[in-house]
Amino acid sequence: MLVQSAAGLSCSQSVQPEQTSETQLRAAMADRTQEEKVLQQIEREVRMQEGAYKLLAACSQRDQALEASKSLLTCNARILALLSQLQRMRKTQILERVGHRSDEE
Repeated sequence: MLVQSAAGLSCSQSVQPEQTSETQLRAAMADRTQEEKVLQQIEREVRMQEGAYKLLAACSQRDQALEASKSLLTCNARILALLSQLQRMRKTQILERVGHRSDEE
């Protein structure tokens, strides 16, 4: 009986680290996917920003220049917001890694 209990404990203990590392791997993959989405959004906004800048440079009428300026400012604001979001995501990832390391020690 004692041998079976000890074997049962060692089996359950060996499964937990695998589950933990698998969970961490899935979380890292999800974080990476989310990060890639944010990076794609940033790239899209930068292209829109470049287009708005070109449009502003080509405008001959005041109303056109006003609309192009609004678009440019909106793109700038979105880019800043996305960069802040990306920074928060990366900061969270780093803090999680540091937390896992201190748990292991």
